[in-house]
Amino acid sequence: MAVNRETLQRIKAAIELEREDESDATLGGSLVETDLQKVIERFKPAETKAADIAVKKPLNFEKVAFPARGMLGGLGSVYTRLSGLMLKLSKLFARLPMSATLAASLTAAGMTVAPETYLAASVTAGFLVAALILALVSIISLAINDPLLALAAPVLSISAFFAVLIVAMSMPAMKAASRAADVDRTLPFALRQLSTQVKAGVSFHRAMQSIATSNYGLLSEEFTRVVSDVNRGDTMENALLKLARRNRSKGLRRTVTQVLRSFKTGGNLSRIITDIAEDVSFEVRMSIRDFTEKLNFINVIYIMVGVVAPVTLAILSAILQIPLFSGGIPPSLIYLAFVGILGVMVAILWITKRMEPAAW
Repeated sequence: MAVNRETLQRIKAAIELEREDESDATLGGSLVETDLQKVIERFKPAETKAADIAVKKPLNFEKVAFPARGMLGGLGSVYTRLSGLMLKLSKLFARLPMSATLAASLTAAGMTVAPETYLAASVTAGFLVAALILALVSIISLAINDPLLALAAPVLSISAFFAVLIVAMSMPAMKAASRAADVDRTLPFALRQLSTQVKAGVSFHRAMQSIATSNYGLLSEEFTRVVSDVNRGDTMENALLKLARRNRSKGLRRTVTQVLRSFKTGGNLSRIITDIAEDVSFEVRMSIRDFTEKLNFINVIYIMVGVVAPVTLAILSAILQIPLFSGGIPPSLIYLAFVGILGVMVAILWITKRMEPAAW
């Protein structure tokens, strides 16, 4: 909501008049500026506050605390035994850009693990996988007497370490996106129910309790937490802002923004919620249409990788077996090439699944 310039001028004049007898002009002017800043902050748009969800704090590895049981417990025991090396690696990878938003991603994913503990566990898991790959490839190279494979063992080991680390660090963001998609899938229906009840004269708090007890999956769980926060004494504004911070659904954040704005301006809350529901439904329909158009291009790439690449590789390997080309290429490279093609095919399918929009 924009602050009217005329209103600000009147407020400024009133403050100046009130301060005139208390201090000199210089001090009075400073206090006026301070009070004006408070007024502007009071009328600051709610979306600015709701959007400020990623608070970047440096990771403090003195807070690393692994649970006693489970997978994290096993990784914690390895981390403790190799604490010197693991701590250095953890601090090194804490400088990556994706580590700066790790805390926000864990919160949005509904994971209660501290970011320092999660990063340390990811580094430890990558180290264990890298050591396993190094030992396995070295044993295979000795068994088949392939010096080229032995030389490739360190490269494969380091690649496995970074692959595990990248996947582990990406998991919270992917889970947060999945939770946001679950919310978007049911959000239009929940908003229409909320709008209908508010229009019928039910209080906003009671209407939210109705959504919380309905069968809207994750969205009902989130609304249950909002109602619980309010019942424990928190304000509705703070409870809704917490909801926006722990979820990455753009539709839900927009809803929180507009609802908070209507609380301050006294707008028609029922109409606002209905409009948001229509906007979310329209965006989902457009995302489905765009995804359908992208599938045509993805199909071409999949055919190239799944059909053309193996046939080309087989023909090329057969040609290189001719004595004219000095006996061909080692079989291990051919096997690795086919494994790589299979990996790319799986990656294409996985990426396509991730691109699929939320639909109901």
